[in-house]
Amino acid sequence: MSENSTRMDIRHVVMDAVTILIGAYLILNSISWVNIIIGGHHPIPEYDYHFPGMGSVIIISSLIACIFLFSYILRPNRITKFIQSSSKLNLNKKNHGLLYIILIVTFWFMFGIMVANGIASFEIRWILGEEVILDEVTNISIIGQQLLMLFPFVFLPIIWVKLVNNGNFKQALGLTSEKIAWNLVLGFLVALATLLIIPVVNLIFVEFFGFSDENILLESMLELGPLMAIFISVSAGVTEEIFFRGFIQTRSSILIAATLFAITHAGYGIMIQIIGPFIFGLIVGILYEKTDSLVGPITAHSVYNIILIFALMYLF
Repeated sequence: MSENSTRMDIRHVVMDAVTILIGAYLILNSISWVNIIIGGHHPIPEYDYHFPGMGSVIIISSLIACIFLFSYILRPNRITKFIQSSSKLNLNKKNHGLLYIILIVTFWFMFGIMVANGIASFEIRWILGEEVILDEVTNISIIGQQLLMLFPFVFLPIIWVKLVNNGNFKQALGLTSEKIAWNLVLGFLVALATLLIIPVVNLIFVEFFGFSDENILLESMLELGPLMAIFISVSAGVTEEIFFRGFIQTRSSILIAATLFAITHAGYGIMIQIIGPFIFGLIVGILYEKTDSLVGPITAHSVYNIILIFALMYLF
């Protein structure tokens, strides 16, 4: 056996070992939540409640993630064959395997843990009839959160395009400067349109269906001041549009990207904060499809957030 083959085998063993450790953690996490639900324990000390909804989401999402992780260990199988046939991934390559594992963990966190936190907020409001207690929202915590989101939302798509698709990430993710002025104008106009559409839809759900519009997390962010509001708006606009439109939508559809985008907002704990982003995702998804550029969606997202936050700060 050659030295290069030996190195490759060692790398595959290390990758498999890391995957097993992650899977083992998710299984143990699921078991602990089963024990919490069955035993009636209180995972959040502030509330005398065992949070079965939150626990169930964590258990289900963790087990789904485990299925995909262990399919990598037991490759080839139907799951890995489907993944490789529907993408350009070659799971026998360590770089591709690493990206696959990172993507599974990213999806588990964004669409499992965030949804679980949102479910917990619903349980607190509707079942316990109490106010949601959030950890303190500070400038440092917000900046730290936005920096952490750079990896899954920006670096992962860029690395994926370069290693898996062997392409120019700027072109593949719609980050080109072609017709930039026109796309900036379109983005601004779309932002104004969504500022008219989404509040009306939210009002309908609040007035006719009794949905809550109490957004404690947003209220905490408003207290951080205008500079932080601009930072949050622009950073969210750039990172989220690169991931959901540039990365997810180009590999699936407008509907899937908008749905996943809406799900990540479940952590706010109110339905209109899921409905609004879903509608927004559809609109900017169409804009991205028509222009093949992320300039418009990024502009629309950033401008929408800035105007909304400043309106809440100084007009309401």
